Order: sequence, then structure tokens, then C-alpha cells
Amino acid sequence: MLFGAQEARPEDASDRIAQVRTIRLSLPGFVAYQGESLTFQAIGMNFAGETVQGVVFDSWDSSDSASVQVDDSGRARFLNPG
Repeated sequence: MLFGAQEARPEDASDRIAQVRTIRLSLPGFVAYQGESLTFQAIGMNFAGETVQGVVFDSWDSSDSASVQVDDSGRARFLNPG
């Protein structure tokens, strides 16, 4: 090390998560019908609109669970119109 400079520590998951400013879904526009399934993927973006690598989104939920059920992997099952 020159002049007492410290070596930067490697990024960990919390550093990468802190960089996320928006979350983009892989399916921004789609039509789904009752009985079908689709798998969503979330992509973390930083303030410059660049992808933040290594961020995992593992908690999915539906605002209308009677119509759509989403599992932890992002797979949505469309149960009823809604």
C-alpha cells in the first residue's frame, strides 16, 4: 500500500442491495388467462439505470391472492379473472 491507502473490501450482498433504486419486472406488459402460469423475474437497477448484479428478490406476493398466487420463485398462477 502506498501512502497508507487502504485496500477496498469486496462488495457483499448488503452493499449491492443498497445500490438498488428501482426494481424492473421481466414482464412489463402481458395478458394472462385463468389456469395459466408465468414466472416473473425482478431486476434491481441503480440510480443510473444500470443493472445491479447479484441481487436476489425472493419474496413475492399478490395484492389479490384470490385471483393470482405467487410462489417464492416468482411463479404466478392465475386462478380467477381479476
